[in-house]
Amino acid sequence: MWSTAQDAGLPIESVRMADGPMGIASGRVDEREISLLTPCPTALAASWDRDLIAQVGTLVGGEARQRSVDVVLAPNVNLVRSPLAGRLFEMFSEDPYLTGALAGAWIGGLQRQGVGAVAKHFVCNDSETDRHSMNSIVDETSLREVYLQPFGRCVEAGAWAVMAAYNRINGTWCSAASDLIGGVVKGEWGFDGIVMSDWFGTHGVEDAAAGLDLEMPGPARHLGVGLAAQIDAGHLEEERLDDAVERLTRFAARAKAGRESTCAPSDPVAARALLEAATVAGTVLLKNDGVLPLAPDSGTIAVIGPNATQPCLQGGSFARIAIEPGRPTPLQAITARFGAVAHAEGVAVESRLPPLHQQTITAPGGERGVLVEILGAQGEALFAEVRDTSLLIWLAEMPVFGRLDKPGGIRVRTRLVAAADGVHRLYFGGTGLARLFVNGEEVARRDPKIAPADIMGALLRGDSDHIDRELRTGEALDLEYLMTFEPARAQGIWYGCRPPEPADRFAAAIETARNTSAAIVIVGESQDSALESVDRSTTGLASSHVALIEAVCAINPRTVVVVNAARPVAMPWADKAAAILHVWFPGQEFGPALASVLSGDAEPGGRLPLTFARNESDYAAFDLTPDAQGNLVYHEGLSIGYRHLVSSQTPAQFAFGHGLGYADIHLTHAERVVPSEDAAPRFLLRLENVCDRAGKAVVQLYFEPLRGDGAFAPIRLVGFASVKVEAGQIAEVILTPDEIACRLWNEETHSWRPFDLRGRYSVGISADERPYRFDAR
Repeated sequence: MWSTAQDAGLPIESVRMADGPMGIASGRVDEREISLLTPCPTALAASWDRDLIAQVGTLVGGEARQRSVDVVLAPNVNLVRSPLAGRLFEMFSEDPYLTGALAGAWIGGLQRQGVGAVAKHFVCNDSETDRHSMNSIVDETSLREVYLQPFGRCVEAGAWAVMAAYNRINGTWCSAASDLIGGVVKGEWGFDGIVMSDWFGTHGVEDAAAGLDLEMPGPARHLGVGLAAQIDAGHLEEERLDDAVERLTRFAARAKAGRESTCAPSDPVAARALLEAATVAGTVLLKNDGVLPLAPDSGTIAVIGPNATQPCLQGGSFARIAIEPGRPTPLQAITARFGAVAHAEGVAVESRLPPLHQQTITAPGGERGVLVEILGAQGEALFAEVRDTSLLIWLAEMPVFGRLDKPGGIRVRTRLVAAADGVHRLYFGGTGLARLFVNGEEVARRDPKIAPADIMGALLRGDSDHIDRELRTGEALDLEYLMTFEPARAQGIWYGCRPPEPADRFAAAIETARNTSAAIVIVGESQDSALESVDRSTTGLASSHVALIEAVCAINPRTVVVVNAARPVAMPWADKAAAILHVWFPGQEFGPALASVLSGDAEPGGRLPLTFARNESDYAAFDLTPDAQGNLVYHEGLSIGYRHLVSSQTPAQFAFGHGLGYADIHLTHAERVVPSEDAAPRFLLRLENVCDRAGKAVVQLYFEPLRGDGAFAPIRLVGFASVKVEAGQIAEVILTPDEIACRLWNEETHSWRPFDLRGRYSVGISADERPYRFDAR
């Protein structure tokens, strides 16, 4: 499932892989296999800091080496076309230059540890709806100037592999797009690594003919030994097989060299410190009326909201990470820093499947958790173990049972003890016929009838049914979940429990916030609200979370809203809050990082890598549903993200590049310096810090290229720098436009236009705040 085959007759050793990009994921999706959890790529991108992101990559590479992992399936350099993208949290940005530059830094850090990176998903897998069948329709210029650019930068950074996407691109499966794989990646870019499939993402011998070198996972369905017959039949040139073998040999040799290189084990204290610093650096202060930072001795602070105790640290994908237990929650960390804290939840976490394992449950043997039994085709128990999770997944095989190419079953048993009076909603679902028994009696069943090709998506969606039971405090239920399944690529079963809603929860939160010196409202998402294989329907937060924000803001004018969501969020309530912090999916050190930012011990260093529009209709691309023919048309062309809003003169609510700090830093001067007539212009910028604390500024260079017809192409980011400015000091920085980001494609000749840096330049601190403009020359 996660490694290449080894053949004694070939000089190609087995290469072991693991999913990313927020750490080293367990190949078994097992909560007992713990790894470091970094901030999500969107949060890392919000730092706009190449050096910091390289350090995070190095940390992940060290984790991989300690786990005997040779290659990490990351980074994801697809682009954020729409704020509804379900896998947005794995992406860096809506901008191709920013994405490529930061992904390249992460790759450099990772590969310094002798561990390979796989750039994915090539190409235009920018959404999840029908991703196994949909057809991305993209014009040639946009494909070249926008969507291919981040992958080219990953190749330039030395990535060992490129992973083909599931979808089609302009009518051809990405795994069989010879003009892109053979023509661009291997030909034009001179890539010497491998091009591999996504898992179960191949379609036939045409994939190999197009340049695909490796089919994952094994055993091969379309490549492998089957290629011999295709060569004999004249359907595939032997030279193509030679090329694949040469590339796989090089791939394996790089892995072997990496294993033989030195790599010092990461120090746990230093690792946590780096992850906390990365979380702080990506935290975006969107608004501040002066309430932040909070003085630790300013009186009692109210901490309100479900994400204060149940934060969403990561999204829901096969790359989910099991983290070290006992890491401080935001509430615990804030309490440790401020002391005088009053807490109220206010509303529940908006989880699609409220975890059963967060309730009081006991396995039949008396241990905490659930007893899991794997059953043979006749219902006989083959294997048993106690687990402490609400989601069980097996990929390709099960313990003792072996490969999942035969029917079998799963039985899960536990005792639930009610912690409160009221209705308890019991959820259950799975990839096969699932039956729920309560106190020995079957009370419900669910047969999803999942198509074999959709089994992986079904695992991630986690669709479920439920029943309700009225319980008294202390009352126990014996629960049994029994599922039978047919042969498939993977299997899974899931279960949950939503306890009764306390009648006075909301009112209690408002009263808690009423008489405190400040209120911190921490709301957002749960891990199963951002999913691989599913896109969103809205940019809004849950209505209960919005109601809580508005009610607390109305009762306490010093309310700080902390949004724990890795996406652009609609904020019609923004004017009512004194301050807003956007924290994305912040990784395992969220609690300490948030406490440091709130207290002013650390500077919120984030700037938006995405546009937050005022209205959903303002986004250039929004709906991600393919049409009846499976086509998803990239109708916005080059005008992705901020480019559309700038060209249409539509102000964003919070613009691409926007973010505040606590230091008072001003961009006071910018001038164009042209060393010679044929040289690229350079821009000298001056930053002045007029306060008594050091801070950070992110300066940005934008360009509107002059096209051949005399018109200007849409604006684009072509340079940036993250600059620390000491208290009371002046800092100077030079920005030079990146040549690749400036290039224009000629659709008539199907080639790049002669290089020309003429056009309009502008310099500023966001796409909407560019005070220095330079006319075309």
